[in-house]
Amino acid sequence: MSVIVFDPLRFQRSAWEQLRRASTELSRGHLKGMLEAILFAASAPLPLRDLVRVTKTKRAFVSEILAEILADFAGRGVELNETFRGYTFLTNPAFGAVVREITGKKPVRMSRAQLETLAILAYRQPITRPEIDEVRGVDSGPVLRTLLDRELVRVLGKKEEPGRPLLYGTSDAFLELFSLKSLEELPALREFTELSDDSRSTYERRLGESAPAGAISFDDEPDEPIDPTQPLAEELMLQVQEAAQAEADGESEREGEGDAEGDRDGDAGGDRDGEGDAAGDGDGDAGRESDAQTAGANRSEVPDK
Repeated sequence: MSVIVFDPLRFQRSAWEQLRRASTELSRGHLKGMLEAILFAASAPLPLRDLVRVTKTKRAFVSEILAEILADFAGRGVELNETFRGYTFLTNPAFGAVVREITGKKPVRMSRAQLETLAILAYRQPITRPEIDEVRGVDSGPVLRTLLDRELVRVLGKKEEPGRPLLYGTSDAFLELFSLKSLEELPALREFTELSDDSRSTYERRLGESAPAGAISFDDEPDEPIDPTQPLAEELMLQVQEAAQAEADGESEREGEGDAEGDRDGDAGGDRDGEGDAAGDGDGDAGRESDAQTAGANRSEVPDK
């Protein structure tokens, strides 16, 4: 028969461990409920630092609880979302039509021109209006004003070049509209070359040909640095063409001046020949008149018989 020896120290350690676990579970559940209540009642997204300050808990512990809440509400009618301004509860986009019917709010609609301009701004900001026009090939002034009125675009400053055009970029409202925490979450341009199954079937149905397999290949080699003090190849070619055209125009002008001088010399020679002929005719007439006068004088000198 075995004898059980009571160890007070061991018993005390075991009791304290059980109490610690119970306390931890209680505090964890309490903190989770507290965060849910705070986020539900808040009128705006709350950043992590505010949640840590209100709950008076360590930052790592709050982040761990928030991750659990994110997982618990995933796919439900209300989801916990992390935006650029913090954490907030939002309705699931899958039930957006029903929610809009109840609230009476209309979905945000944007034209194709607005989406094009906004995409150029998002990926190439800071950017000027002439640079946007160059990419789109049309005037983007009215579209840009509309985006400014909707506060999706803001003025970042002025570019240091002649005329100092305004520099534009996206605003916080842009991040909120597309549920982005930062611009780094924008999809890479390379991702747009990857066709999904739906996109592949749409491509084949509309164009009547097989969709390209794989992704479009890109030349990832960096371009050679451009020296702003040296003209580009296109500029050199244009300068050569302008010089050749100017030389051709100069030769044409010189040939025209030579022809005009020849015509003037010919006209002057003709005028001189005409004057000589007129002078000769005058001399002949004068001679004939002199002969006639002499003959008349001789007849007058003969006496009458």
